[in-house]
Amino acid sequence: MQLTPLLLPLAGLPAGWSLRLLLGRLRRGVAIPPGWCEVAVPLLWSISTALSYTGALPRAGLPLCLVVGWLLVAFSCTDLLAGRLPNALTLPAVPLVAAVLWTAGSATLTRALLAGAALFTTYAVAHAMSRSGLGAGDVKLAPSAGMALGAMSWPAVALGAFGGLALTALFGLWWRRTGRAIPHGPPLLAAVWLVADCPRLVTVLT
Repeated sequence: MQLTPLLLPLAGLPAGWSLRLLLGRLRRGVAIPPGWCEVAVPLLWSISTALSYTGALPRAGLPLCLVVGWLLVAFSCTDLLAGRLPNALTLPAVPLVAAVLWTAGSATLTRALLAGAALFTTYAVAHAMSRSGLGAGDVKLAPSAGMALGAMSWPAVALGAFGGLALTALFGLWWRRTGRAIPHGPPLLAAVWLVADCPRLVTVLT
C-alpha cells in the first residue's frame, strides 16, 4: 500500500492549522474559528489526491491543485468573514503559483504568465468601468488565478474565468440576503480548483 495518498491529506491538517494562524497574524488579520481551516484544507487535499491516484488527474498536476486548494481556503476565509482580499495574500500568491510551475517547462510557464497577465488586464478594465462589480482585491487575485489556469491550456483559462462568473452568480443568490457585497474571489478560485482537478472537463466542455 502506498503511503503518499494518506500522507498528503494528513499533511493538510498542519497546513490548515498554520494557515489559520497566519490569517490571524496579518497586519489586518482575520480571526478564523478553530477547525475551519483544519477541516477544509485536508478535505480539498484528499479530493485532489484521490483524483490523482485514480488517474482522473495527472500526477504532474497534483502540486498545483494542492496550492490552489490552500489558496481557496485562505481567500474564502478572509473574503467571506472580513469582506476583503488582503495584499498580504494576493501579492505572494503570484510567486507561489509561479514557483509550483517552475519545473513544468518553459512553454507551460510562458503560457501561464501570459494567461495571468491577460486575466489581470481583463479584471483591471472591468474594475475601472464598474468598481461595484469587481473590487481591487479581485484584480490582484486575477494574476495567480490566471497563471494556474494557463498552466493547463488556453481553453482552461476561458472555462475557469466563465466558471468563476457563473459560480459568483449562483452564490450571490444566497449571499445577497446578508446585505453585503457579493464576493467574487472565492467563486473564482473554486472554479480554478475544479478545472485544475478535473482536466477532462476542459476537453468535454470545449
